[in-house]
Amino acid sequence: DNPSVEQIATIVAKDPGMTVKMLQIVNAASLGLGRRITSPQEAVQQIGLSAVRSLALSAHIFSCFEHTELRGFAISQVWDHGMRTAQLARKIMELERAELSLAEDAYTAAMLHDVGKLMLANNLTEPFQRALTLTKEQGLPFLDAEQKVFGANHAGVGAYLLGLWGMPAIIVEAVAFHHQPSRAETKSFGPLTAVHVANVLEHELSGFKPPGSQTAFDMEHLKAIG
Repeated sequence: DNPSVEQIATIVAKDPGMTVKMLQIVNAASLGLGRRITSPQEAVQQIGLSAVRSLALSAHIFSCFEHTELRGFAISQVWDHGMRTAQLARKIMELERAELSLAEDAYTAAMLHDVGKLMLANNLTEPFQRALTLTKEQGLPFLDAEQKVFGANHAGVGAYLLGLWGMPAIIVEAVAFHHQPSRAETKSFGPLTAVHVANVLEHELSGFKPPGSQTAFDMEHLKAIG
């Protein structure tokens, strides 16, 4: 119930993959630490226990899909995008002086916001490849291509899975509507807004825009919450 940083760091250090991911995050330029961190203990101290929990969950989920191979779709890019989006989402929450628990919810939701893509790519490989092809050949937004092929999209599918797993409703909502927050019932600033904005900004900042990616702000939502 009350783990110490040392206890958590010891567990992390036993998992080379987790250690690498943790050091990757803590040494990201966006944290601006000015020095390179190489020990799991320092890494845990810098990013906090809640972020470690989110990272452990995400790393486990992504490891289930790491052997999925499709043309024009790379699991590593989805992971990197999620990781950077999570850092941005938490920063946005902090700048808006949100409660710490809500900032951590935004971090978790952002890490997992594209989990639906992994599910569809891994379990319905051929239809997912068709959706990618539709996007490339017809210039359709990827959400529309998914809707055409599956009758659903990755945001809804991912949120459904997280709901089945008993994740908090605020995280499920942020994943479900991360492209179209104006469609959600929530009409105030929170993790949903932070994840939506962070997702758009990350694509802009990284310059990585997958075919059919929607990189426009939902102005209806942003105006509605002021």
